[in-house]
Amino acid sequence: MRQTRSPHRVWLLIPFLLLALLNCLPAQSVQFTLRATSEEIRWFRYRIGNTAPWAERSSADPVIHIPEFSPSQDVLEIQQAREDRAWSPSYHYHYGDEQNRWTLSEEKSPASFASLHLLAELPQDAQKVFFEHTIGFDLQYGMQLPTGSLVSSAGYRWAQATTSWVTTFHELSLLVGLGYPLVLGKNLLLTPTLESGVLLHLVVGDLSGFQQDSVSLFLDPQLRLAISGSMLLSETLRFSVKPYLLWYFEEEAVLFSSGCSFGLEAVW
Repeated sequence: MRQTRSPHRVWLLIPFLLLALLNCLPAQSVQFTLRATSEEIRWFRYRIGNTAPWAERSSADPVIHIPEFSPSQDVLEIQQAREDRAWSPSYHYHYGDEQNRWTLSEEKSPASFASLHLLAELPQDAQKVFFEHTIGFDLQYGMQLPTGSLVSSAGYRWAQATTSWVTTFHELSLLVGLGYPLVLGKNLLLTPTLESGVLLHLVVGDLSGFQQDSVSLFLDPQLRLAISGSMLLSETLRFSVKPYLLWYFEEEAVLFSSGCSFGLEAVW
């Protein structure tokens, strides 16, 4: 018996045929004029699609020529920066083939950065009786805002006790705050930040006096004032050093430490 092809299978091929047709549409040469949102803007960078490498352009040379651009598929992504090259959120432009003009998409993606910092802290008050220093790390994430940056961090600290009735101190830190970047040079950035959050203390030792170690938990509010210095290593990587002052507030006392962290920061 002769077999006939099911018409449903033919319909399934239509989306793939349309996709192939779109890919066959010829790309065209287009031109775009970069316009800064403020007089402080000195640099632009742009790319076609979110996986292509960035191309940089000075604000003194604002006209870019794109030799191959497909209006049906391609999107022009643009970011701007001051002299420090701390890049702004992305602006996405579509090219209207019929009107021969560019249109700005309503959607903007904020520039983000994340880092892993190693740190060390020194107690500056009565804490010296219990330990000499703490070491640990911070996982930091931030987002560029129009007038500053939103920063957050989650970290861990460890300290070897200097008393006979406490073995070790462990601390878990959560912070969120705001920063304001300041330009120091072409590749240097200084960002004062103010962060607040909570600090969870895990104290391992014989606090009860029964000659048996146990874990005691204490939760305190904390406040951190920091100045982060960053040096641009590449388009997506920075090295940063962050000295800071840390206060945390117990029921009957305010304790104070100083510290410094350093690490690599990814920017996208």
